[in-house]
This record gives sequence, C-alpha cells and structure tokens, in this order.
Amino acid sequence: MKSWTQDVKAEIRRQLMKSSKNGGFVAKVALMMPAQTCLCVKEALKFGIFDKSTFIIAIEKEKEAVPLIEKELKRLGFLNFVVIRKEMVNINEKYLLNFINFEELDYVYLDLMGTPSNSNEKWFENVLSRFINFKTQVAVTFMNADRTNNCDWTPDIPYKFSEKEKTNTNAKKAAELVLYSLAHKGKRVIRYGRCYHNEANKAKNEDSGCPMVTFLSGFGWSQKQETHKRFAYDLGYA
Repeated sequence: MKSWTQDVKAEIRRQLMKSSKNGGFVAKVALMMPAQTCLCVKEALKFGIFDKSTFIIAIEKEKEAVPLIEKELKRLGFLNFVVIRKEMVNINEKYLLNFINFEELDYVYLDLMGTPSNSNEKWFENVLSRFINFKTQVAVTFMNADRTNNCDWTPDIPYKFSEKEKTNTNAKKAAELVLYSLAHKGKRVIRYGRCYHNEANKAKNEDSGCPMVTFLSGFGWSQKQETHKRFAYDLGYA
C-alpha cells in the first residue's frame, strides 16, 4: 500500500495552516502536540503563523519522544520552547502558569489520539479556556469513531464536515464539545473542518487505519457551511 493516506494527512495539515493565517499576525505563544517530527510546527512556520521567536509549549506523553521533539525544535531554530511530558488532561492551570506566566495563548493545535470524552470537555472548559481570548485559534484532531461519548445531544452546527451522514454527525459532535466548552470566552465557530482516514500502523499489526476529524475554531458570528469545496470530502475515508 502506498503512502496515499500520509499524503492526505499532509494536505489536511496544509489546509489547516492556510486557514489559520490571521492577517499576518505571528503567534507569540503556542500550545501544540507536535510529535517527534514536528510537522505541524514546520507547516505553521511556512505559512507565517509562527516565527523563530514563537514560544512553543509542546505536550508529549511518551518519554522517548520528548528528547526527539526538543532536538527537532532546536534544529528548526526556535529560541524558546518547553516539552511537557504529561497526559493533556493531567495538566492543570497552576502547572501551565509555570510556563505561560499569565500570558494568553495565540494558537492551539491539539492532535489527540482518542475520541471526545468527559475528561476532554472538562479540560477544555476548566484549563484551556483560562489561557485563551476571542482571538485565539484552537485546532483539534479527534478520532471520528462511533464511540464518541459525552456528546449525546444533537449537534447544532450548520457546518458540513462530510457528505456521509454518520461521519458528519460524529464530526459535529466532536466540534460541538469544543465549541461548547470554550463558549464562555466568546462566540466561536468552525472555520475549517475535514474528515479523513488515518494510515494503519503495520508495526502494531493493525489492518486498517482510524477515521479522524480535524477542525479549526475561531471567534466569529458568521458560520460557514463548509470549506474547500474543491477538495473531495472524506479524503480516503473507508
């Protein structure tokens, strides 16, 4: 099998960062889950969302990946960064204040590996929301699986992630969780969103990849119906 799904992920990443451009504004402080390759950081540099002075706060739960992320950020020329070795939901407000020092985050991209959950919702509402304002762009990637939980409501988002009903409903539930959790900091809308299929991990003997959804939320009053119509829905969705 060729790396078609990796090409799709690269295109998703490119579209996400293109949609994140904010009138030439460069993020001073960014919260990321870049993994050891830091591909999202590199793409943010290309589009001018970051520059070498952007303070990168990276979250990584795997011990062996931490020094690799530090090495890559240093190689990319970042002057100030920290890699936190913790599960996202175990990072509280007091701990983040050690690094942010009451500054607000300008950009957030959390590439999560699981489905939306109670713990995700509480963390977005009780921790992340303390460090964002109406200008902060928040991007999230979730697994777009049927076991999406803590989203029992019928989502009221006039945005189309997918032409497939079930896929679209699950994606809307994930987005609703994030928008609802951050709503008290100002009205937020979906600025970009796409469903795709992650590549199977042959090293772990996985036969098929996972359905995923990536979306970008930002402050606004007018909600788009969909984005990038020219780019096919579901990008490899099985």
